[in-house]
Amino acid sequence: MLGLKLRDEFLSPHMRDTAIVFHRDDGSGALDQNSSDFLNITYPVADLQNALVAISTARAGLPVVLIGERGRGKSHIMAVLHHALAKPEEATVWLRDWGRRLGSEKLKRLELPQGFLPITEAVHNNEYEYLWDLIFERHPKGEKMQGKFEGLRQEVPPRSLLEEMFTEQPTALILDEFQTWFDGLTDEAGEYGRKRRTWTFNFIQNLSELAKDRPELFMLVVSVRNNQTDAYRQIHRDEPIRVDFRGATARQDRKQMVLHRLFDNRSNILVSDIERLTEVYATERYRLLYSHLNAGEKERIKREVMEDWPFSPELLELLEDQILLSETAQGSRDLIKVLAQVFRALPHDKAIITPADFSLDNLDSGVQSLVDALTDGGQERLREIACRNLAAVQEAGVALTLVRGMLSALWMRSLSAGNHLGGSREEIHLDLTGDVVIDDNFFNDELNQVKENSFNIHEEGMPPRLRFKLEENARARLLVSSRNDKHFEDGSDVHYLLQYLTHYFMPEASEPSAWPVVLGPNWTSRPWDEIEAKFRPEAWDRPALVVLPESPDNLNAILGRWLRDHLNKYRNTVRIILPRQDKTNIFADPDLMMPARAALLGQKWGERDSKYRNEVGKFRNELKQNLSGRYNRLAIIRQWNAQDPDQCTFLFEDLNKNGPSIITEVEEKIRDDIFALEDFEPLVVEAARQNQTIGALLKELKEPPVGAGANPIPYLGEVQTYEQILRIASSGRIYINVNGTWLGKKPEHSNAEAVLNMLKNKASKRGRELYEIILGPPEVVGSDAMASPATSPPLAGYGTLFPINPASNPTIAPPSQLPENGCQGEDNQVGIVMPGADRPENVPNGTPLVSPLPVVKRSEEKTILNLGGEFDVWGMESTRKIAQARLEFNGLTVQDIKQLLRRLPPTTRAVLEIKLPGGAE
Repeated sequence: MLGLKLRDEFLSPHMRDTAIVFHRDDGSGALDQNSSDFLNITYPVADLQNALVAISTARAGLPVVLIGERGRGKSHIMAVLHHALAKPEEATVWLRDWGRRLGSEKLKRLELPQGFLPITEAVHNNEYEYLWDLIFERHPKGEKMQGKFEGLRQEVPPRSLLEEMFTEQPTALILDEFQTWFDGLTDEAGEYGRKRRTWTFNFIQNLSELAKDRPELFMLVVSVRNNQTDAYRQIHRDEPIRVDFRGATARQDRKQMVLHRLFDNRSNILVSDIERLTEVYATERYRLLYSHLNAGEKERIKREVMEDWPFSPELLELLEDQILLSETAQGSRDLIKVLAQVFRALPHDKAIITPADFSLDNLDSGVQSLVDALTDGGQERLREIACRNLAAVQEAGVALTLVRGMLSALWMRSLSAGNHLGGSREEIHLDLTGDVVIDDNFFNDELNQVKENSFNIHEEGMPPRLRFKLEENARARLLVSSRNDKHFEDGSDVHYLLQYLTHYFMPEASEPSAWPVVLGPNWTSRPWDEIEAKFRPEAWDRPALVVLPESPDNLNAILGRWLRDHLNKYRNTVRIILPRQDKTNIFADPDLMMPARAALLGQKWGERDSKYRNEVGKFRNELKQNLSGRYNRLAIIRQWNAQDPDQCTFLFEDLNKNGPSIITEVEEKIRDDIFALEDFEPLVVEAARQNQTIGALLKELKEPPVGAGANPIPYLGEVQTYEQILRIASSGRIYINVNGTWLGKKPEHSNAEAVLNMLKNKASKRGRELYEIILGPPEVVGSDAMASPATSPPLAGYGTLFPINPASNPTIAPPSQLPENGCQGEDNQVGIVMPGADRPENVPNGTPLVSPLPVVKRSEEKTILNLGGEFDVWGMESTRKIAQARLEFNGLTVQDIKQLLRRLPPTTRAVLEIKLPGGAE
C-alpha cells in the first residue's frame, strides 16, 4: 500500500484501546503524556481550531461549551486545550507547523495565553462529590482557600473566595462529560438533607459569571451531549462560545483526524500515487453509485476516494455514521482501533480497504474489535449466523470466488443502526471491487447463488436492500433445504409435482372436458404407479389429456408402443401433450423441482411456523411461471397398427395456451381443425342402418380401427360426439329413438337448423339414457316394426372389441300416417304395429294398426322444491291431465312416509308400493 505505515502503538499484538482517558495508572493517559507527543498524533480539525481560538489571547472572555454526541472527539479536543494551556510554547510550535502544512494563516498567527493552570477532569467518573473539591485539590492555593470556605459555614464557596484564589493563580477549569455528571445529581429530602444538585447549580452560575467578567483570571470549558439539560441552560445564560461539531467540514475533518491518528507517514505519500492505485475503484464507484449525476461530479467522486485512502469512503461512512455512532457503540475512539486491525490483517498490495475486507471467519481482521465496540450482544449472534450462512454456501458445493467478501460486506452493512440497513446490489458490488473490475453478470450470478444457498439473508424495501437478520429468511431456508436430496428420498417431491401439474391443467370453475393425466418419471415402464385412481384408464369417462414429462426422439414409434403396451382400451380417446423439445425432463429440471420441493417443505413446516406457510403460494407461482410455454405440442393417433406399433403415426399440432386453457385449446383444435364431419357421417349412417345404440357407437369410436392403415376418427367426447350425431339427424340422414319415440327430420322439411334446435331440446340426454338412444335410417319411419337396438356386424374398419348381438328390425307406420310438422316426439307419437299383435276385426288385413306409445318423462333425482319446475322444462300446461304420476323415494323411514302422506290432499287416490331389502320381514 505504497509503503503506508501504522504508528507504533498499533503494531503490538495486544493493541491498547484508543479511547481518550485523561489519566491512567501506567501514565499513558492523554494528560499524562508529554505535550509534544500528544500533539504529534493530533490533526487540527476545524472544531479544534475553533476551541483553540476560544481560549487564545483573542478570546471573547466567555465560557466555552463543546456540544456533540459521543464519539465526536470532544474529549480529544479538551486534552489538546489542556496541553495548550499547560505548555503553550510547545503547542505554538505545533500550530505553526500545521499552519504551514494546511496553508492556514489563522493557525500561524494564533497566540495562546500564558500562565494559566489547567484543571481538567472527566467529572462523570464521580471522583469528587462537589466541583469545589476538585478545584481546591488541584489549585496551588486550594488548601488555604478550602480552610477559609469551611470557616464561612456556607453551602457553596462565594465568588469573592474564587476571585481571590484565581488572582493568585489564573485557572482554566475543563470539565468533560459535564451533562452526564450533572444529570445524575439529586437533592436529599428534608430541610437538613444535602442539596447537591441545587448547590452545584448555584456554583456553576458563579463560575460562568466569573469566566465572563474576569477572563484574565478564569476560563470555563465544559462538554455536553445536547442543549436540553439544566446544566447547559445555566451556562447558556452567559452566552457561551459553542463548538457544536456541525460545521461544513466536520465530516471530512474527522476522517483526516482518524487517518492522521492511525498512520505515521500518510501525509508523505504522493497524491498522484494514490490516484493511480485507486483509479479502478473510483471509476467503478461513479458507475455503480453515482452515474445518475452529471459528468462534472466525476472528479469530486474520485477526489473523495483519494482523500479517504487507504479506506473507501463507503467504509468510513458506514463505520462512523451507521455503526459506531449508534447508542450502543463507543464512538470514533474505537473506530481507530477497528481500522488499525483491519489494516494489519490485509496484504500490503491491497489497493483499497472496503467493508468486504472485514472477513467473517477471521477475527484478526478487525471483526472482533468491531463486535466489541458494538456492545449489543445481538451483533455477535449476527456474526455467528453470517458464518453459518457462509458455511452453508460452501457446503452446497457451489464454486464461488466472491462468497467470503460478499457475505462479509453484507454482514458489515447489516450492523447499521441507521436508516439504510443492509446494502444494495451496487453497493456490495463496489465493496468487492479493488484494482480489478468485476463483470456485472458474473457478480449478479454469484450473488444470486449466495442468496439461494443462505437462509438469513433478507431482501427488503424499495429499491431492495439485502441484509442479514437473526431470524431466518423463510424463503432462503426452504430453497437451501430443497437442494438436500435426503429430504425427498421417499419420492414426495415427485408426488407433489404430479399433483401440482394436475391442478395446473385442471379448470377451477368448471368440469374439464378431458381428464389431465400427468405421467411420472417411470412413464415408459410403469406409467400408472404414481397416478391417482380417479385418473387411471379404468376410471376414464371422457377423453384423457396424457401429459408426458419429456419429448423423446422417434416419437411415432415410442408413442405407438406406449399406447399398445400400457392401454388396453380407450386408445382413441387419448390426447398426448408434449413439452418443448429443448426442455429437459420435468423431474430433472431444477426450475421445476426446486420450487416444487420448496412449496412442499413450506406446507410441512408451515404447520409449525406461519412464515413458511406464507411462502408456499410464492413458490407455486414460480412453478406456474416456469411452466409457461413449456407444453407446446399435441399428438393424436393418425394411423394405428397394433401388430407393429413402430408403424403407427401421429398427428402433431402446435399449442399456444398455458394451464387450464390447454384443455380448451386441445378440444377446440380437434373439433375445429382435425375432426371432419364428412368422415364421421358415413360411420354414423352405417350405425343407423344397423340400428346401433349411441353407446355402442361411442365404444367403437373410443378405439382406433383394427385394420392396418385405417385412420381413426378423432374422438370428441360424449357430448361433442352426440352433438355431431344430432347435426346429422337434423339433415334427415338418420333418425334417433329416444324413450320409444323416433325423432328426426321429414323429407319435406327444409330448415335443418330448426330441427337441430328441436333435437337438442327434446333429445338432451346424459349417461345411461344417452347410451340407450337407438339410431335408425330414414326408412325406419315407414317400416312396419318397432325400432330396437340392433346387433349387426361391426362398422367398416373398426374392430370387434365390443361385439353386437343380432336382433330383428321393427316396422314403423308409413309416412302418410305421420303428423304434418315432420318432427316426431312428445305430442306427436308415431303409430307402431307390434309383430303378432291381435288386430281389430274391422281393420283390413295388411293395414297397419296405429297404437300410440305412452310418453314417459323422468327427471333426475332432485329436491321436492325443485321437482315442480320440471313441468316448465317439459313445456306442460298446468291444466293438462296426466295419465299416471309416480314419485320415487329412496332411503325413507316409515315415519318419513307417514309425514309425507299427511301433506297430500286428503281426497287424493294412490297406490302405495314399498321395497324392502332382501331378507327383511
